[in-house]
Amino acid sequence: ASGSCWGLSIPLFVMKATAVASLGGVLFGYDAGIIAGALPEVTQDFSLSNQEEEWAVGILYLSAGFGAALGGVLCDALGRKSAILLTDIIFVLAAILLCSAPNVAQFMVGRVVVGFGISLSAIADVSYLHEIAPQKWRGAIVSVNEACISLGFLIAFAFGVIWDHTPHGWRYMFGVSGLLGIAQFIGMLAMPESPVWLSQKGKQEESREALRQINGRIIPSEEILSAPSEAQTNNKSEESKHSTNLDTTNLVIIEDAQDAITSHTPQEARTYETSILRMLGDKCNSFFHVIVQYRYQCCIALFLSMIAHFCGQVSVLSYAPLIFSQLDDSKFSITIWIGAVKFLTTVVVICSIEYRGRRYLLLSGMFVIVIGQFLVAFAFSIGNAIEGDTTDSAMICGFIGILVVVLGFSMSFGPLNWVVISEIFPDSIRGRALGASTVMTYLCASLVTSTFLSMEKAIGARNIFFLYGLITLGALVVVMIAIPETGRKSPEEIDEVIRQMWLWNKFQRREIVDGNEPVDKALQSSPAQSNSLQVHDAELT
Repeated sequence: ASGSCWGLSIPLFVMKATAVASLGGVLFGYDAGIIAGALPEVTQDFSLSNQEEEWAVGILYLSAGFGAALGGVLCDALGRKSAILLTDIIFVLAAILLCSAPNVAQFMVGRVVVGFGISLSAIADVSYLHEIAPQKWRGAIVSVNEACISLGFLIAFAFGVIWDHTPHGWRYMFGVSGLLGIAQFIGMLAMPESPVWLSQKGKQEESREALRQINGRIIPSEEILSAPSEAQTNNKSEESKHSTNLDTTNLVIIEDAQDAITSHTPQEARTYETSILRMLGDKCNSFFHVIVQYRYQCCIALFLSMIAHFCGQVSVLSYAPLIFSQLDDSKFSITIWIGAVKFLTTVVVICSIEYRGRRYLLLSGMFVIVIGQFLVAFAFSIGNAIEGDTTDSAMICGFIGILVVVLGFSMSFGPLNWVVISEIFPDSIRGRALGASTVMTYLCASLVTSTFLSMEKAIGARNIFFLYGLITLGALVVVMIAIPETGRKSPEEIDEVIRQMWLWNKFQRREIVDGNEPVDKALQSSPAQSNSLQVHDAELT
Protein backbone atom coordinates (compact mmCIF):
# COMPACT_ATOMS: atom_id res chain seq x y z
CA ALA A 1 0.00 0.00 0.00
CA SER A 2 2.94 2.31 0.51
CA GLY A 3 3.81 2.08 -3.16
CA SER A 4 7.36 0.85 -2.53
CA CYS A 5 7.52 -0.92 -5.85
CA TRP A 6 7.00 2.43 -7.52
CA GLY A 7 9.65 4.12 -5.37
CA LEU A 8 7.16 6.54 -3.83
CA SER A 9 6.54 7.85 -0.33
CA ILE A 10 2.81 8.38 0.11
CA PRO A 11 1.31 10.40 3.01
CA LEU A 12 -0.06 8.23 5.81
CA PHE A 13 -3.62 9.56 5.54
CA VAL A 14 -3.66 8.93 1.78
CA MET A 15 -2.58 5.35 2.47
CA LYS A 16 -5.41 4.95 4.99
CA ALA A 17 -7.97 6.40 2.57
CA THR A 18 -6.65 4.15 -0.19
CA ALA A 19 -6.92 1.06 2.03
CA VAL A 20 -10.50 1.88 3.02
CA ALA A 21 -11.68 2.80 -0.50
CA SER A 22 -9.93 -0.23 -1.99
CA LEU A 23 -12.06 -2.50 0.18
CA GLY A 24 -14.57 -1.91 -2.61
CA GLY A 25 -12.18 -3.71 -4.93
CA VAL A 26 -12.00 -6.61 -2.50
CA LEU A 27 -15.82 -6.66 -2.37
CA PHE A 28 -15.96 -6.61 -6.17
CA GLY A 29 -13.63 -9.61 -6.50
CA TYR A 30 -15.20 -11.47 -3.59
CA ASP A 31 -18.79 -11.19 -4.83
CA ALA A 32 -17.78 -12.09 -8.37
CA GLY A 33 -15.70 -15.09 -7.25
CA ILE A 34 -17.63 -16.56 -4.33
CA ILE A 35 -20.21 -18.15 -6.63
CA ALA A 36 -17.53 -20.68 -7.70
CA GLY A 37 -17.41 -22.17 -4.20
CA ALA A 38 -21.07 -21.67 -3.35
CA LEU A 39 -22.70 -22.91 -6.56
CA PRO A 40 -22.37 -26.68 -5.98
CA GLU A 41 -24.08 -26.45 -2.57
CA VAL A 42 -26.69 -23.96 -3.79
CA THR A 43 -27.45 -26.33 -6.66
CA GLN A 44 -27.89 -29.21 -4.24
CA ASP A 45 -30.05 -27.29 -1.72
CA PHE A 46 -32.36 -25.76 -4.33
CA SER A 47 -32.16 -28.59 -6.91
CA LEU A 48 -31.13 -26.15 -9.63
CA SER A 49 -31.28 -27.14 -13.28
CA ASN A 50 -28.42 -26.32 -15.67
CA GLN A 51 -30.26 -23.21 -16.84
CA GLU A 52 -30.83 -22.04 -13.27
CA GLU A 53 -27.16 -22.59 -12.46
CA GLU A 54 -26.22 -20.46 -15.45
CA TRP A 55 -28.57 -17.71 -14.37
CA ALA A 56 -27.26 -17.86 -10.80
CA VAL A 57 -23.87 -16.91 -12.24
CA GLY A 58 -24.77 -14.77 -15.24
CA ILE A 59 -27.52 -12.64 -13.71
CA LEU A 60 -24.93 -10.84 -11.57
CA TYR A 61 -23.14 -9.55 -14.67
CA LEU A 62 -26.40 -8.71 -16.41
CA SER A 63 -27.45 -6.60 -13.42
CA ALA A 64 -23.98 -5.04 -13.30
CA GLY A 65 -24.35 -3.98 -16.93
CA PHE A 66 -27.48 -2.00 -16.15
CA GLY A 67 -25.91 -0.67 -12.96
CA ALA A 68 -22.89 0.62 -14.87
CA ALA A 69 -25.19 2.73 -17.02
CA LEU A 70 -26.46 4.51 -13.89
CA GLY A 71 -23.30 4.48 -11.79
CA GLY A 72 -21.76 7.65 -13.20
CA VAL A 73 -24.97 9.61 -12.69
CA LEU A 74 -25.25 8.50 -9.06
CA CYS A 75 -21.58 9.29 -8.37
CA ASP A 76 -22.01 12.80 -9.78
CA ALA A 77 -25.27 13.44 -7.95
CA LEU A 78 -24.38 12.01 -4.53
CA GLY A 79 -20.63 12.51 -4.39
CA ARG A 80 -17.90 9.87 -4.42
CA LYS A 81 -17.90 9.19 -0.68
CA SER A 82 -21.69 9.02 -0.48
CA ALA A 83 -21.79 6.68 -3.48
CA ILE A 84 -19.32 4.35 -1.77
CA LEU A 85 -21.42 4.38 1.41
CA LEU A 86 -24.47 3.54 -0.73
CA THR A 87 -22.66 0.57 -2.29
CA ASP A 88 -21.81 -0.71 1.19
CA ILE A 89 -25.49 -0.60 2.15
CA ILE A 90 -26.30 -2.44 -1.08
CA PHE A 91 -23.70 -5.12 -0.31
CA VAL A 92 -25.11 -5.64 3.20
CA LEU A 93 -28.66 -5.86 1.82
CA ALA A 94 -27.57 -8.35 -0.83
CA ALA A 95 -25.75 -10.45 1.80
CA ILE A 96 -28.90 -10.60 3.93
CA LEU A 97 -31.01 -11.62 0.95
CA LEU A 98 -28.56 -14.34 -0.08
CA CYS A 99 -27.86 -15.69 3.42
CA SER A 100 -31.53 -16.00 4.29
CA ALA A 101 -32.77 -17.12 0.87
CA PRO A 102 -35.45 -19.80 1.41
CA ASN A 103 -35.93 -20.34 -2.31
CA VAL A 104 -34.43 -19.74 -5.73
CA ALA A 105 -36.43 -16.54 -6.32
CA GLN A 106 -34.95 -14.66 -3.35
CA PHE A 107 -31.50 -16.00 -4.17
CA MET A 108 -31.75 -14.57 -7.69
CA VAL A 109 -32.95 -11.22 -6.33
CA GLY A 110 -29.92 -11.15 -4.05
CA ARG A 111 -27.63 -11.78 -7.02
CA VAL A 112 -29.28 -8.94 -8.93
CA VAL A 113 -28.77 -6.57 -6.00
CA VAL A 114 -25.12 -7.52 -5.56
CA GLY A 115 -24.56 -7.12 -9.31
CA PHE A 116 -25.79 -3.56 -9.16
CA GLY A 117 -23.57 -3.00 -6.12
CA ILE A 118 -20.33 -4.16 -7.74
CA SER A 119 -20.91 -1.99 -10.84
CA LEU A 120 -21.56 1.12 -8.75
CA SER A 121 -18.62 0.24 -6.49
CA ALA A 122 -16.25 -0.07 -9.44
CA ILE A 123 -17.10 3.46 -10.59
CA ALA A 124 -17.27 5.11 -7.16
CA ASP A 125 -14.09 3.57 -5.74
CA VAL A 126 -11.92 4.36 -8.75
CA SER A 127 -13.30 7.91 -9.00
CA TYR A 128 -12.61 8.50 -5.30
CA LEU A 129 -9.08 7.11 -5.52
CA HIS A 130 -8.33 9.24 -8.59
CA GLU A 131 -9.52 12.37 -6.87
CA ILE A 132 -7.93 12.04 -3.42
CA ALA A 133 -4.49 11.22 -4.81
CA PRO A 134 -1.98 13.94 -5.71
CA GLN A 135 -0.98 13.52 -9.33
CA LYS A 136 2.49 12.05 -8.74
CA TRP A 137 1.01 9.20 -6.67
CA ARG A 138 -2.16 8.61 -8.65
CA GLY A 139 -0.98 5.69 -10.77
CA ALA A 140 0.26 3.71 -7.77
CA ILE A 141 -2.85 4.41 -5.69
CA VAL A 142 -5.38 3.54 -8.38
CA SER A 143 -3.46 0.36 -9.20
CA VAL A 144 -4.06 -0.82 -5.62
CA ASN A 145 -7.78 -1.17 -6.43
CA GLU A 146 -7.04 -3.51 -9.34
CA ALA A 147 -4.83 -5.64 -7.10
CA CYS A 148 -7.57 -5.68 -4.46
CA ILE A 149 -10.07 -7.09 -6.98
CA SER A 150 -7.74 -10.05 -7.52
CA LEU A 151 -7.28 -10.30 -3.75
CA GLY A 152 -11.07 -10.48 -3.41
CA PHE A 153 -11.14 -13.49 -5.75
CA LEU A 154 -8.44 -15.16 -3.66
CA ILE A 155 -10.34 -14.58 -0.41
CA ALA A 156 -13.55 -15.87 -2.00
CA PHE A 157 -11.86 -19.07 -3.13
CA ALA A 158 -10.29 -19.50 0.33
CA PHE A 159 -13.67 -19.30 2.08
CA GLY A 160 -15.01 -21.73 -0.49
CA VAL A 161 -12.47 -24.25 0.79
CA ILE A 162 -13.08 -23.45 4.47
CA TRP A 163 -16.85 -23.95 4.29
CA ASP A 164 -16.87 -26.66 1.63
CA HIS A 165 -18.26 -29.40 3.88
CA THR A 166 -20.09 -27.17 6.35
CA PRO A 167 -23.90 -27.65 6.27
CA HIS A 168 -25.34 -24.66 4.42
CA GLY A 169 -21.82 -23.29 4.18
CA TRP A 170 -22.76 -21.27 1.12
CA ARG A 171 -24.85 -18.98 3.33
CA TYR A 172 -21.75 -18.12 5.37
CA MET A 173 -19.82 -17.50 2.16
CA PHE A 174 -22.28 -14.84 1.02
CA GLY A 175 -22.49 -13.44 4.54
CA VAL A 176 -18.81 -12.45 4.50
CA SER A 177 -19.65 -9.89 1.80
CA GLY A 178 -21.93 -8.11 4.25
CA LEU A 179 -19.19 -7.99 6.88
CA LEU A 180 -16.77 -6.47 4.36
CA GLY A 181 -19.43 -3.92 3.41
CA ILE A 182 -19.92 -2.96 7.07
CA ALA A 183 -16.15 -2.61 7.52
CA GLN A 184 -15.83 -0.27 4.54
CA PHE A 185 -18.88 1.72 5.61
CA ILE A 186 -17.40 2.37 9.07
CA GLY A 187 -14.03 3.25 7.58
CA MET A 188 -15.48 5.64 5.00
CA LEU A 189 -17.32 7.62 7.68
CA ALA A 190 -13.95 8.98 8.82
CA MET A 191 -12.81 9.79 5.28
CA PRO A 192 -13.35 13.18 3.59
CA GLU A 193 -15.45 13.67 0.48
CA SER A 194 -13.56 13.99 -2.79
CA PRO A 195 -12.07 17.52 -2.94
CA VAL A 196 -12.60 17.52 -6.70
CA TRP A 197 -16.32 16.82 -6.38
CA LEU A 198 -16.70 19.42 -3.63
CA SER A 199 -14.94 22.05 -5.72
CA GLN A 200 -17.09 21.30 -8.75
CA LYS A 201 -20.19 21.71 -6.61
CA GLY A 202 -19.01 25.15 -5.50
CA LYS A 203 -18.11 24.05 -1.96
CA GLN A 204 -14.66 25.61 -1.96
CA GLU A 205 -14.16 25.80 1.81
CA GLU A 206 -15.07 22.13 2.26
CA SER A 207 -12.80 21.26 -0.66
CA ARG A 208 -9.84 23.03 0.94
CA GLU A 209 -10.52 21.33 4.27
CA ALA A 210 -10.59 17.93 2.49
CA LEU A 211 -7.26 18.77 0.84
CA ARG A 212 -5.77 19.71 4.20
CA GLN A 213 -7.04 16.49 5.77
CA ILE A 214 -5.69 14.35 2.95
CA ASN A 215 -2.28 15.99 2.59
CA GLY A 216 -1.73 17.42 6.06
CA ARG A 217 -1.29 20.86 4.59
CA ILE A 218 -2.91 23.23 2.12
CA ILE A 219 -1.55 22.55 -1.34
CA PRO A 220 -2.36 24.18 -4.68
CA SER A 221 -5.76 22.91 -5.80
CA GLU A 222 -4.45 22.40 -9.32
CA GLU A 223 -2.31 19.50 -8.08
CA ILE A 224 -5.46 17.61 -7.22
CA LEU A 225 -7.98 19.07 -9.60
CA SER A 226 -6.11 18.87 -12.86
CA ALA A 227 -5.65 15.15 -13.27
CA PRO A 228 -9.15 13.72 -12.82
CA SER A 229 -10.13 15.16 -16.19
CA GLU A 230 -7.77 12.54 -17.56
CA ALA A 231 -9.57 9.92 -15.57
CA GLN A 232 -13.08 10.79 -16.74
CA THR A 233 -14.40 12.28 -13.50
CA ASN A 234 -14.08 15.84 -14.72
CA ASN A 235 -15.79 14.74 -17.90
CA LYS A 236 -18.79 13.60 -15.91
CA SER A 237 -19.00 16.59 -13.60
CA GLU A 238 -18.55 19.13 -16.37
CA GLU A 239 -21.16 17.22 -18.30
CA SER A 240 -23.53 17.70 -15.36
CA LYS A 241 -22.53 21.34 -14.94
CA HIS A 242 -23.22 22.30 -18.52
CA SER A 243 -26.20 19.93 -18.90
CA THR A 244 -24.79 18.36 -22.01
CA ASN A 245 -26.01 14.86 -21.36
CA LEU A 246 -28.25 14.41 -24.39
CA ASP A 247 -31.16 12.85 -22.54
CA THR A 248 -31.15 15.42 -19.71
CA THR A 249 -30.65 18.34 -22.05
CA ASN A 250 -33.44 17.25 -24.32
CA LEU A 251 -35.83 16.85 -21.39
CA VAL A 252 -35.05 20.35 -20.14
CA ILE A 253 -35.46 21.81 -23.61
CA ILE A 254 -38.75 20.03 -24.13
CA GLU A 255 -40.15 21.02 -20.72
CA ASP A 256 -39.24 24.68 -21.24
CA ALA A 257 -40.63 24.64 -24.74
CA GLN A 258 -43.87 23.03 -23.63
CA ASP A 259 -44.39 25.88 -21.17
CA ALA A 260 -43.75 28.34 -23.94
CA ILE A 261 -46.06 26.55 -26.35
CA THR A 262 -48.97 26.62 -23.94
CA SER A 263 -48.59 30.38 -23.42
CA HIS A 264 -48.25 31.47 -27.05
CA THR A 265 -50.31 31.46 -30.20
CA PRO A 266 -50.51 28.37 -32.42
CA GLN A 267 -48.17 30.02 -34.93
CA GLU A 268 -45.59 30.75 -32.23
CA ALA A 269 -45.99 27.21 -30.87
CA ARG A 270 -45.16 25.77 -34.28
CA THR A 271 -42.08 27.98 -34.43
CA TYR A 272 -40.90 26.69 -31.05
CA GLU A 273 -41.52 23.09 -32.10
CA THR A 274 -39.48 23.59 -35.27
CA SER A 275 -36.66 25.12 -33.26
CA ILE A 276 -36.67 22.20 -30.83
CA LEU A 277 -36.57 19.61 -33.59
CA ARG A 278 -33.74 21.45 -35.33
CA MET A 279 -31.75 21.68 -32.09
CA LEU A 280 -32.22 18.00 -31.32
CA GLY A 281 -31.30 17.09 -34.88
CA ASP A 282 -28.13 19.20 -34.70
CA LYS A 283 -27.09 17.54 -31.43
CA CYS A 284 -27.67 14.04 -32.79
CA ASN A 285 -25.84 14.95 -35.99
CA SER A 286 -22.83 16.37 -34.16
CA PHE A 287 -22.72 13.38 -31.80
CA PHE A 288 -22.69 11.10 -34.85
CA HIS A 289 -19.75 13.02 -36.27
CA VAL A 290 -17.83 12.61 -33.00
CA ILE A 291 -18.35 8.84 -33.21
CA VAL A 292 -17.26 8.83 -36.84
CA GLN A 293 -14.13 10.83 -36.11
CA TYR A 294 -13.06 8.36 -33.41
CA ARG A 295 -14.45 5.30 -35.18
CA TYR A 296 -11.21 3.31 -34.95
CA GLN A 297 -10.94 3.96 -31.21
CA CYS A 298 -14.57 2.92 -30.77
CA CYS A 299 -13.90 -0.34 -32.61
CA ILE A 300 -10.86 -1.05 -30.44
CA ALA A 301 -12.76 -0.35 -27.20
CA LEU A 302 -15.69 -2.54 -28.31
CA PHE A 303 -13.33 -5.32 -29.37
CA LEU A 304 -11.38 -5.36 -26.09
CA SER A 305 -14.58 -5.25 -24.01
CA MET A 306 -15.98 -8.27 -25.83
CA ILE A 307 -12.91 -10.46 -26.23
CA ALA A 308 -11.96 -10.09 -22.55
CA HIS A 309 -14.83 -12.47 -21.74
CA PHE A 310 -15.16 -14.43 -24.97
CA CYS A 311 -11.67 -15.78 -24.23
CA GLY A 312 -13.42 -17.87 -21.56
CA GLN A 313 -11.59 -16.80 -18.39
CA VAL A 314 -14.81 -15.72 -16.67
CA SER A 315 -16.19 -19.24 -17.12
CA VAL A 316 -13.05 -20.69 -15.57
CA LEU A 317 -13.42 -18.47 -12.49
CA SER A 318 -17.13 -19.16 -12.12
CA TYR A 319 -17.25 -22.90 -12.82
CA ALA A 320 -13.82 -24.19 -11.73
CA PRO A 321 -15.19 -26.57 -9.03
CA LEU A 322 -17.75 -27.96 -11.48
CA ILE A 323 -15.13 -28.35 -14.20
CA PHE A 324 -13.00 -30.42 -11.80
CA SER A 325 -15.80 -32.04 -9.86
CA GLN A 326 -14.10 -35.45 -10.16
CA LEU A 327 -11.29 -34.29 -7.85
CA ASP A 328 -13.59 -34.72 -4.83
CA ASP A 329 -12.05 -33.11 -1.73
CA SER A 330 -9.29 -31.35 -3.64
CA LYS A 331 -11.54 -29.60 -6.15
CA PHE A 332 -11.75 -26.41 -4.13
CA SER A 333 -7.99 -26.42 -3.48
CA ILE A 334 -7.65 -25.76 -7.18
CA THR A 335 -9.54 -22.51 -6.78
CA ILE A 336 -7.01 -21.41 -4.15
CA TRP A 337 -4.27 -21.85 -6.72
CA ILE A 338 -6.34 -19.92 -9.27
CA GLY A 339 -6.86 -17.03 -6.85
CA ALA A 340 -3.19 -16.93 -5.85
CA VAL A 341 -1.98 -16.91 -9.46
CA LYS A 342 -4.48 -14.19 -10.38
CA PHE A 343 -3.49 -11.97 -7.45
CA LEU A 344 0.29 -12.35 -7.74
CA THR A 345 0.30 -11.91 -11.51
CA THR A 346 -1.82 -8.77 -11.28
CA VAL A 347 0.60 -7.24 -8.74
CA VAL A 348 3.63 -8.04 -10.91
CA VAL A 349 2.00 -6.62 -14.05
CA ILE A 350 0.95 -3.43 -12.26
CA CYS A 351 4.57 -2.90 -11.18
CA SER A 352 5.94 -3.56 -14.68
CA ILE A 353 3.33 -2.08 -17.00
CA GLU A 354 5.32 1.08 -17.73
CA TYR A 355 8.51 -0.88 -18.24
CA ARG A 356 7.13 -3.65 -20.47
CA GLY A 357 4.47 -1.66 -22.33
CA ARG A 358 0.77 -2.26 -22.88
CA ARG A 359 0.98 -3.91 -26.30
CA TYR A 360 3.73 -6.35 -25.29
CA LEU A 361 1.84 -7.49 -22.19
CA LEU A 362 -1.47 -7.71 -24.07
CA LEU A 363 -0.03 -9.86 -26.86
CA SER A 364 1.98 -12.03 -24.47
CA GLY A 365 -1.00 -12.58 -22.18
CA MET A 366 -3.31 -13.50 -25.05
CA PHE A 367 -0.77 -16.02 -26.37
CA VAL A 368 -0.59 -17.57 -22.89
CA ILE A 369 -4.43 -17.78 -22.79
CA VAL A 370 -4.45 -19.64 -26.13
CA ILE A 371 -1.96 -22.19 -24.79
CA GLY A 372 -3.99 -22.62 -21.60
CA GLN A 373 -7.32 -23.13 -23.37
CA PHE A 374 -5.83 -25.71 -25.72
CA LEU A 375 -4.30 -27.53 -22.73
CA VAL A 376 -7.71 -27.69 -21.02
CA ALA A 377 -9.33 -28.90 -24.25
CA PHE A 378 -6.64 -31.56 -24.56
CA ALA A 379 -7.24 -32.62 -20.95
CA PHE A 380 -10.92 -33.20 -21.62
CA SER A 381 -10.13 -35.09 -24.81
CA ILE A 382 -7.91 -37.60 -23.00
CA GLY A 383 -9.72 -37.81 -19.69
CA ASN A 384 -13.29 -36.63 -20.18
CA ALA A 385 -13.11 -35.02 -16.70
CA ILE A 386 -16.70 -33.88 -16.20
CA GLU A 387 -18.26 -37.03 -17.59
CA GLY A 388 -16.11 -39.42 -15.60
CA ASP A 389 -13.24 -41.76 -16.51
CA THR A 390 -10.80 -39.20 -15.17
CA THR A 391 -7.11 -39.99 -15.46
CA ASP A 392 -4.30 -38.42 -13.44
CA SER A 393 -2.62 -37.11 -16.58
CA ALA A 394 -5.86 -35.50 -17.73
CA MET A 395 -6.42 -33.76 -14.41
CA ILE A 396 -2.85 -32.52 -14.19
CA CYS A 397 -3.05 -31.22 -17.75
CA GLY A 398 -6.40 -29.54 -17.10
CA PHE A 399 -5.18 -28.06 -13.82
CA ILE A 400 -2.10 -26.56 -15.46
CA GLY A 401 -4.19 -25.34 -18.40
CA ILE A 402 -6.64 -23.46 -16.17
CA LEU A 403 -3.80 -21.85 -14.21
CA VAL A 404 -2.21 -20.80 -17.49
CA VAL A 405 -5.50 -19.25 -18.67
CA VAL A 406 -5.79 -17.23 -15.46
CA LEU A 407 -2.11 -16.25 -15.70
CA GLY A 408 -2.58 -15.00 -19.27
CA PHE A 409 -5.72 -13.04 -18.44
CA SER A 410 -4.11 -11.43 -15.40
CA MET A 411 -1.18 -10.20 -17.47
CA SER A 412 -3.34 -8.87 -20.30
CA PHE A 413 -7.07 -8.10 -20.26
CA GLY A 414 -7.40 -7.92 -16.47
CA PRO A 415 -5.18 -4.93 -15.69
CA LEU A 416 -4.77 -3.53 -19.22
CA ASN A 417 -8.22 -3.21 -20.77
CA TRP A 418 -9.25 -0.05 -18.93
CA VAL A 419 -5.77 1.44 -19.22
CA VAL A 420 -5.74 1.09 -23.00
CA ILE A 421 -9.36 2.18 -23.48
CA SER A 422 -8.87 5.28 -21.34
CA GLU A 423 -5.70 6.23 -23.22
CA ILE A 424 -6.97 5.97 -26.79
CA PHE A 425 -9.81 8.49 -26.31
CA PRO A 426 -9.40 12.25 -25.80
CA ASP A 427 -10.65 13.89 -22.62
CA SER A 428 -13.80 15.13 -24.35
CA ILE A 429 -15.35 11.68 -24.84
CA ARG A 430 -13.33 9.42 -22.53
CA GLY A 431 -16.02 9.31 -19.85
CA ARG A 432 -18.73 8.14 -22.25
CA ALA A 433 -16.35 5.70 -23.92
CA LEU A 434 -15.43 4.09 -20.60
CA GLY A 435 -19.08 3.96 -19.56
CA ALA A 436 -20.15 2.25 -22.78
CA SER A 437 -17.21 -0.17 -22.55
CA THR A 438 -18.12 -1.06 -18.97
CA VAL A 439 -21.70 -1.86 -19.94
CA MET A 440 -20.51 -3.99 -22.86
CA THR A 441 -18.03 -5.82 -20.63
CA TYR A 442 -20.68 -6.84 -18.11
CA LEU A 443 -23.18 -7.85 -20.79
CA CYS A 444 -20.59 -10.07 -22.50
CA ALA A 445 -19.67 -11.63 -19.14
CA SER A 446 -23.34 -12.35 -18.55
CA LEU A 447 -23.71 -13.95 -21.99
CA VAL A 448 -20.66 -16.19 -21.56
CA THR A 449 -21.44 -17.36 -18.01
CA SER A 450 -25.15 -17.88 -18.66
CA THR A 451 -24.50 -20.20 -21.62
CA PHE A 452 -21.48 -22.22 -20.46
CA LEU A 453 -23.31 -25.23 -19.05
CA SER A 454 -25.75 -25.34 -21.97
CA MET A 455 -22.84 -25.30 -24.42
CA GLU A 456 -21.05 -27.96 -22.41
CA LYS A 457 -24.10 -30.19 -22.69
CA ALA A 458 -24.54 -29.45 -26.39
CA ILE A 459 -20.97 -29.71 -27.74
CA GLY A 460 -18.89 -31.00 -24.83
CA ALA A 461 -16.36 -29.31 -22.56
CA ARG A 462 -13.44 -30.12 -24.85
CA ASN A 463 -14.98 -28.24 -27.76
CA ILE A 464 -15.93 -25.26 -25.60
CA PHE A 465 -12.34 -24.68 -24.48
CA PHE A 466 -11.04 -25.37 -27.96
CA LEU A 467 -13.46 -22.72 -29.23
CA TYR A 468 -12.27 -20.28 -26.55
CA GLY A 469 -8.71 -20.91 -27.71
CA LEU A 470 -9.56 -20.29 -31.36
CA ILE A 471 -11.41 -17.06 -30.51
CA THR A 472 -8.44 -15.80 -28.49
CA LEU A 473 -6.03 -16.80 -31.26
CA GLY A 474 -8.05 -14.84 -33.81
CA ALA A 475 -8.19 -11.90 -31.41
CA LEU A 476 -4.41 -12.08 -31.02
CA VAL A 477 -4.02 -11.52 -34.75
CA VAL A 478 -6.42 -8.56 -34.60
CA VAL A 479 -4.41 -6.96 -31.79
CA MET A 480 -1.22 -7.39 -33.80
CA ILE A 481 -2.62 -5.51 -36.79
CA ALA A 482 -4.96 -3.01 -35.11
CA ILE A 483 -3.81 -1.95 -31.62
CA PRO A 484 -0.57 0.01 -31.13
CA GLU A 485 1.44 0.76 -28.01
CA THR A 486 -0.42 3.51 -26.12
CA GLY A 487 1.89 4.15 -23.19
CA ARG A 488 3.38 7.63 -22.72
CA LYS A 489 1.53 9.08 -25.69
CA SER A 490 -1.12 11.78 -25.93
CA PRO A 491 -4.52 10.90 -27.45
CA GLU A 492 -3.49 12.82 -30.58
CA GLU A 493 -0.28 10.81 -30.94
CA ILE A 494 -2.16 7.58 -30.31
CA ASP A 495 -4.69 8.53 -33.00
CA GLU A 496 -1.84 8.91 -35.50
CA VAL A 497 -0.26 5.54 -34.69
CA ILE A 498 -3.65 3.83 -34.74
CA ARG A 499 -4.18 5.01 -38.32
CA GLN A 500 -0.79 3.61 -39.24
CA MET A 501 -1.72 0.12 -38.05
CA TRP A 502 -2.23 -2.31 -40.92
CA LEU A 503 -5.97 -2.91 -40.44
CA TRP A 504 -7.01 0.76 -40.17
CA ASN A 505 -4.57 1.76 -42.90
CA LYS A 506 -6.32 -0.73 -45.18
CA PHE A 507 -9.69 0.86 -44.44
CA GLN A 508 -8.37 4.31 -45.27
CA ARG A 509 -6.81 3.12 -48.52
CA ARG A 510 -10.04 1.41 -49.55
CA GLU A 511 -11.89 4.70 -49.14
CA ILE A 512 -9.41 6.33 -51.52
CA VAL A 513 -9.40 3.43 -54.01
CA ASP A 514 -13.21 3.49 -54.11
CA GLY A 515 -13.04 7.16 -55.04
CA ASN A 516 -14.61 8.34 -51.81
CA GLU A 517 -13.24 11.16 -49.74
CA PRO A 518 -11.91 9.91 -46.39
CA VAL A 519 -14.48 10.42 -43.67
CA ASP A 520 -12.26 12.67 -41.57
CA LYS A 521 -11.50 14.98 -44.48
CA ALA A 522 -15.16 15.03 -45.45
CA LEU A 523 -16.05 16.17 -41.97
CA GLN A 524 -13.35 18.84 -42.02
CA SER A 525 -14.38 20.08 -45.47
CA SER A 526 -17.77 21.25 -44.20
CA PRO A 527 -17.34 24.39 -42.04
CA ALA A 528 -20.77 23.97 -40.49
CA GLN A 529 -20.17 20.35 -39.56
CA SER A 530 -16.64 21.12 -38.37
CA ASN A 531 -17.87 23.90 -36.11
CA SER A 532 -20.70 21.71 -34.85
CA LEU A 533 -18.21 18.92 -34.14
CA GLN A 534 -15.84 21.21 -32.25
CA VAL A 535 -18.64 22.69 -30.17
CA HIS A 536 -20.14 19.28 -29.35
CA ASP A 537 -16.71 17.78 -28.68
CA ALA A 538 -16.14 20.52 -26.11
CA GLU A 539 -19.63 20.13 -24.66
CA LEU A 540 -19.11 16.41 -24.07
CA THR A 541 -16.64 17.26 -21.30
